[in-house]
Amino acid sequence: MNSMFFRTVAASLRHRFSLYFPMIIAVTIALCLIGAARIIGNSFTGVVDHEMQKYGANVILRADAAAGTSNGIPLWISRRTMNGHSFQVASGDLSALLDMNPAWVVQGKGDLLIGQSLAEQLHIRKGEQVTFGDASGSAALLKTGMDFDSMIFISGARNGAPDLRVLRTSNPEQYQGENAIVLRELVKSKFAVLRSVERLMFYIALIAAVASIAAIVNMARIDAGSRRREFAIFQTLGALQSNLVSLIGTEYLFLATTTVLLGSVGALALAGMLLHFIAGTAPVIDPGFLISICITAVVAFGIAAGISLTETFRTSVIAKLRRG
Repeated sequence: MNSMFFRTVAASLRHRFSLYFPMIIAVTIALCLIGAARIIGNSFTGVVDHEMQKYGANVILRADAAAGTSNGIPLWISRRTMNGHSFQVASGDLSALLDMNPAWVVQGKGDLLIGQSLAEQLHIRKGEQVTFGDASGSAALLKTGMDFDSMIFISGARNGAPDLRVLRTSNPEQYQGENAIVLRELVKSKFAVLRSVERLMFYIALIAAVASIAAIVNMARIDAGSRRREFAIFQTLGALQSNLVSLIGTEYLFLATTTVLLGSVGALALAGMLLHFIAGTAPVIDPGFLISICITAVVAFGIAAGISLTETFRTSVIAKLRRG
């Protein structure tokens, strides 16, 4: 009996492929957008944490704030010119600065750390002898991923209060103020586009979900018309109404399962692609995105199945025959 039932379900699915395929596509698109929006939202904190690993330091103090504390590494900033290019020179304890920021990449060995972007402008190669003002030595190239890539760093301290202090603290919020740069907030602003993408995808997903539900409900009504005579024949052959309900329920359960699988894969691919190109990271997988996808699919196909059953049995041929 079970074997016969599933053969009937398989035959019905094949017979209605041209009807069910658009249903699957419509709902899958909505699920991809809903899932991707959820994944991007869940990945935002991970993106910020990943970016913060490049910094090491998480607070930069300027002006009075730098002079008013002994925490962190002091830097004295001056402006120099070379080959028509104006740039900033930072003097300080380079060893301590590099220890604090282990993700900073230094190419070569030298007395001068020249930011990569500045070195490209000045056509300076690693190991080259460089002289500007009272500073000279061999050049090492520095890649930080920050504005520091357009500066030159030299060892040594100067008289007077420092212009900057670079520090790492477990409570960066205590330094909030106009003379402090809390790098985590800066990173959040840098990747605010992810929040915008998340909201945009969510709104589009809502519209797509409503449109897809309306589309599959209309298709279910069309399908009910072809099922009436088919079900009348089944009933004359002894099929119970519960058997026919199980048939429709199994078909729509198959459609829901298929769209959940396709929607999950599509959501992961879409979110992964966006996160890779925007932030250079992989998505953070959270069960919440799968729950959202499952709920949407069950609601969509549950409504469609209910409409199909109602429309089919309300005006079925066998019911008319019995009333006659």
